[in-house]
Amino acid sequence: SIRVEGQVNEVSVGTPWTILERLPQESSPGYIMMTKNTQAAMAAQDIAVEPVELEGSLSKRMFPGLTLKSLLMNTTLTDADATEIGETTTELDANPSLRPEDIRPGMVLNDRYEVIAQLGSGGMGVVYKTYDKELDDVIALKLISTRQMDPRFVELMKTEIRLARKVTDANILRTFDFGEVDGLPYLSMEYVRGMTLKYVLENTGSLPFSAALQIAKQLCSGLIAAHNEDIVHRDVKPANLMLDFTGRVKLMDFGLAGTKTGNKVLGGTPRYASPEQLLGEDAGAYGDIFSCGVVLYELFTGRMPFSVAGKDAKGIVNTVKTVTPDEPSSLNPGVPDTLNDLILSCIKPNPQQRPASMQAVLDTLETIRG
Repeated sequence: SIRVEGQVNEVSVGTPWTILERLPQESSPGYIMMTKNTQAAMAAQDIAVEPVELEGSLSKRMFPGLTLKSLLMNTTLTDADATEIGETTTELDANPSLRPEDIRPGMVLNDRYEVIAQLGSGGMGVVYKTYDKELDDVIALKLISTRQMDPRFVELMKTEIRLARKVTDANILRTFDFGEVDGLPYLSMEYVRGMTLKYVLENTGSLPFSAALQIAKQLCSGLIAAHNEDIVHRDVKPANLMLDFTGRVKLMDFGLAGTKTGNKVLGGTPRYASPEQLLGEDAGAYGDIFSCGVVLYELFTGRMPFSVAGKDAKGIVNTVKTVTPDEPSSLNPGVPDTLNDLILSCIKPNPQQRPASMQAVLDTLETIRG
């Protein structure tokens, strides 16, 4: 624990034993030392920190040092795309009876689900590839644990399955069942052999125009199917889009979904959520249109339309309302005017200035040749 300006924070950088036993003793007041290997690893991950060379208090050797305040305030050390719920993020590691990291390949959960591998983790849960012994099929199992097992999260998972099962579409990930294993709630879902759009964008930087256009159309198709059932997703982002190896797009994670009218938003992902959603207002279908527009901007340009940091909702909303994003066509000459104008209209701060529906967005995309 490190206390800075009256706040106690938990910080871990580098090899735990080195941090716990050696480097704090070497550190000067107000600084934390780190190894050169840790410095190189942070630089390789584009973590925006600028260490200074400091003399160790014990050994008198030179170490890279960071001010405690800059370390604790650095937003690149957290997941900017984590889904927030009621101004909190889901804790994944503190259930007293079973923790997600305790689960290993070969374990059988509830005498039914044989764990094959961990597929990924995020703000809402940890997902495993499992073999369903009863159905003789490979499925995905999403488990969630929180520090206090807040009933809100359990209810969100029940809401997710209720709403997701109402939508039948080739571009929506199928959700099967809800249950518990050793106190951990879980959802069983369709297993897709592929990767998220977030992973693709982070590891390729850009996609061929025709491939990006097909992804955009399928995203719209999935959202149209949801909206036709009076359901808004409210967490559209690349991390919630799964791409299989045939090119099919699956929209997943309906944990924040609700009906199109009369619902206050519980949270979202700050970099993708609409201004009205960030302010806790009823976002409706226009909120999904905004989020879809941000995804399309990133998909066709490799950049975000708005440069935002941290999670201050009012600050992000102010940026969206006052900053004019670069035109996509100026960042990617291959973007035609029709697509350029469509993307910009989707991310208008005023919902009434966005396209009237997801169907209108898809209709425009269908006119573009890729």
